[in-house]
Amino acid sequence: MPRLIPALALPMLVMFALNSLYALADLFFVSRLGGAALAGMSIGLNTLLTVIAVGLAIGSGALAQLAQAYGAGRRAEIPHVFQQAVWLMLAAGAGLWLLGWLNAARYVRFFSADAEVIAQGTAFFKAYSFSFFTQVVLLVAAICFRALGDFVLPTVVSSATVALNLALDPLLIFGWGPVPALGVAGAGWATSLSQGLGVLAYVALTVAGRRNRMLALRGPWRVDWRMQWTLLRIGVPAGMRLLFLNVSIYAAFRFLRPLGGDALAALGLGMRIVQALIGLLGDSVGNAVASLVGQNYGARRWERVKAAILWGLGYYVASFAVVYLLILWDAALWVAPFAKEEAIRNLAADYLVLIGAALPIFGLSVITGSAASGIGRSFPPMLASLVNLVCSIAGWSALQAWDALTYDRLVFVAAASLYVEAAVMAAVLAVMWRRFRNGPVSTRTKQEPRAPWDAGSASEN
Repeated sequence: MPRLIPALALPMLVMFALNSLYALADLFFVSRLGGAALAGMSIGLNTLLTVIAVGLAIGSGALAQLAQAYGAGRRAEIPHVFQQAVWLMLAAGAGLWLLGWLNAARYVRFFSADAEVIAQGTAFFKAYSFSFFTQVVLLVAAICFRALGDFVLPTVVSSATVALNLALDPLLIFGWGPVPALGVAGAGWATSLSQGLGVLAYVALTVAGRRNRMLALRGPWRVDWRMQWTLLRIGVPAGMRLLFLNVSIYAAFRFLRPLGGDALAALGLGMRIVQALIGLLGDSVGNAVASLVGQNYGARRWERVKAAILWGLGYYVASFAVVYLLILWDAALWVAPFAKEEAIRNLAADYLVLIGAALPIFGLSVITGSAASGIGRSFPPMLASLVNLVCSIAGWSALQAWDALTYDRLVFVAAASLYVEAAVMAAVLAVMWRRFRNGPVSTRTKQEPRAPWDAGSASEN
């Protein structure tokens, strides 16, 4: 297990590193357009977690069903589960796209009263809204392949889309030759177009099971309402968990609204960097843990379930302890490439110092939540995230009522709420541990299925 988790997490690490470049590249290029453009784009990018939450509401249910069926040897169930996940992701993605396009200006105005920020943010949001559809499809498809142990294909698809996005960003933002300069809207179109090609790649690979015969887009086509309900019953709490996080981000921007564009831009910049770090280091380990826990739970191999959780926690905490030491060494260095204005750089550096202190202990939430998703028990992590949201809004409301709300105090409350969520998840982990402590370790027979990490499984898949 100490070697297995890094082996599975490495492709995810590459994928999340590349995905993080979406937002970071946008921040780098758009920052050259000024603070209003950066603030407007930051407001638009806040929808990312909502879109991912919808994808997780579908994908987490699919992960639990697919991984457990694979581990238990029920291979015949897998194509049907995959087809039902496809129906759900297409419907949800199309609905989000339409909702975003129709409400772009109204959404940006809710978070800013600055006319220039509203104009820039609306232009970005309209172009960016198509990516709501593509992000849901890419996320659910990647989760389905990871559930069966294929961590390579999602990395390859993400690599291609990121490479295209990096090429399109400066071209569409600043223009070149016959291509007009679209400004901040160009960043939105770059993401939407590059991810659209990623969706086409998944379609080509899943038709008739060209990558994996168990994950094939083929008939008979029918909607199984019972299976879709099962996927949503398991997955919606996982999606709600991320949605609560996004609501807290929306609330933070709303509370900061009176402090002006610099505070909004700094908060957006700091959040993008932290989200990139959690995606890069935390979610790569967490997704490996979720897959391992789900498959071994299906095979009733309790000792491997416990080992995956323990080693996942160890890798997460060690990684973020190093990250925080680097932040303390020079926080300004992390934000300097993404902000020209000194005021924005200083505020964003303060955010990293305050929030970064909570990141190592937050591994209790990330890893335990991943393990819970693997076994199909996503309600406790959702409850912990709700506690975080309530604590954040209560603290900010109290500061506002006392006329004591400042940027640093808002960030301090956000950091304290992360500690509270980690404490709740520590209790969840204790309950899970007691459940598995005395569980029997299954003995594999010749008839039992091989797990995807065993020798020879790559050729089978």
